Amino acid sequence: MQITFKDLSWSKNIPNNIAISTELKNIITAKSSLTKILRNKYHDKLTVNLLRNEWQVLQTHDSLVLNINKSPALIRDTIINAKTTPIIFARCCIPAISFSNQNKDLLTWKNTPIGDFIFSQKHHSRSDFMYSFINSKKFDNILDNSSNTKELFLIRYSNMNINFMPILIYEVFIQ
Repeated sequence: MQITFKDLSWSKNIPNNIAISTELKNIITAKSSLTKILRNKYHDKLTVNLLRNEWQVLQTHDSLVLNINKSPALIRDTIINAKTTPIIFARCCIPAISFSNQNKDLLTWKNTPIGDFIFSQKHHSRSDFMYSFINSKKFDNILDNSSNTKELFLIRYSNMNINFMPILIYEVFIQ
């Protein structure tokens, strides 16, 4: 099953219809590597499950965010687990134009957080975040119905620029 983010209402601020702790807010708003933050928090007990790694044409919203025409992109969906608990659903949209010589290793990046690649590059930057909420029921199939404890999950996206090439990253905070 493919998760879609269309028809979400995006904001530059974290929506206040769900209370979040100060610790989570600090994690969500940090522009540094989410992977590094989570490794520190969970003492290196992170695993990544690659759900999808396939080429498709960018969706309209993704094309607009990346400011490129609809083009082929590698879509990479993962679940990041802390020990055995799913904590993040992440989607990377990597347009074909972004696979320069410096970024070609992304073609074979499998069960490793994409942040490990991005934040190891000399040239990387991140846009401001955009925030929304997504219905947790959309994740029932991939979380074995474990999302029934919450109705909504916080989601953010940002544009990453690595080695002067664009990547779009969505991160859904499950826990």
